[in-house]
Amino acid sequence: MSPGEIVSYFNLLEESGWTYEERHAASGTPWWLARSSPPHPACVLHAGLSEGCLVLEMPFAIRPLPECRPALWRYLLWVNGALRLAKFTLGPGDRLKLGAELPSSSCNFTSFRDALSALRTYGAHYRREIELLASHPPLALAWLSLAPRSDEPRINIVSHARET
Repeated sequence: MSPGEIVSYFNLLEESGWTYEERHAASGTPWWLARSSPPHPACVLHAGLSEGCLVLEMPFAIRPLPECRPALWRYLLWVNGALRLAKFTLGPGDRLKLGAELPSSSCNFTSFRDALSALRTYGAHYRREIELLASHPPLALAWLSLAPRSDEPRINIVSHARET
């Protein structure tokens, strides 16, 4: 995948509500700032090429309160187990991002479009819960007290229809 292909993919997506700007890092490496607009959920994404991968990241402007961190961390781990294609990460300074990496050697327009759609959908779906857990200590403590733990056995309930 080349920078030109990324530009052409973004151009193809303009009709479905995506806009983009090409930017350059201090090293001269290109990256893209993309925005999705209504009727789809609004979001901002960063896209770039790194070590054979197309890296897509959606930053969240959320900084968890110190007393909310344990609940937020456990919640993100729990959510990551359910997500396909993308994962939440907490970086330095508790910078929260939702990201996806696609091998650039096999990335085509369909996988590019699907990855952007997944990030937009996941971001819209989980944003409010993350905001609440990160900023409301009583809610974070309540969630933490009820949260699934990795050392607890999983219970599977199986229902069998009775034969009559």
